[in-house]
Amino acid sequence: NIIAVTTQMSDEKSFIFNIETNEKIELFGISTDGARGIDWNFNGLILATADNDGLVKIWDSTGNLLRTIKKEDNNSYFSISWHPSKNIIAVSGDDIRIIDTLGVTLKVIKHRKENTGILTICWHPSGDFFASGDYGHEKEGIKSIIQFWKPDGTLTKTLYGSKSEYRNIRWNKSGTLLSSASA
Repeated sequence: NIIAVTTQMSDEKSFIFNIETNEKIELFGISTDGARGIDWNFNGLILATADNDGLVKIWDSTGNLLRTIKKEDNNSYFSISWHPSKNIIAVSGDDIRIIDTLGVTLKVIKHRKENTGILTICWHPSGDFFASGDYGHEKEGIKSIIQFWKPDGTLTKTLYGSKSEYRNIRWNKSGTLLSSASA
C-alpha cells in the first residue's frame, strides 16, 4: 500500500508514501525543478522518475537510488512508462527513448518532423506497443497527435482530434480503450 508522488513545485519534493502508516520517504537527488514523470515497474518493486534535467532515476521501494541514466543532451523528460512485463522503460521529451534498467538506449524515435514535445507516453497492457501524446502547436497549425508505436520504432497509427495538447493518456486494464486528458 505505497504510492509514489512527484511534482514540479519547488517547495514540494518527490516521495514514496505508505498510505497505511503515513510514512513518507523523500526521493533525494531529483532535479531542483522536480520530475515530470514517475512510474512503478511491472511487479512494483522498483520505481523510475523522469526529470527536467534529462535524467531517468531508478529507485527501490524504500527510496534507495539504484541508478541514474543520463540522456545524451540536457533536454527535459516529460513522461515515463514501464513495460507491463519487462524491465524496459519508454520515456518521452523532445523524442521517445526506449531504455533498459542498465541504462542502455535500445531505441530513439523522432515522432514527427515538427519540433513539439511528447508530454505523455503509456505502454499498452499487452506490451506489444505503446502510445504517445504530444503538445502540437495549434496556433502555428501543428495539430496535437496521439501515435501508436511498436518497440522497434515502427509507427502503426496516428490519431488527430484534440484542439489542445495531450497532457496524459492511459489504457483501461484490458487495453480496449485509451483515455486522454488535455489542458
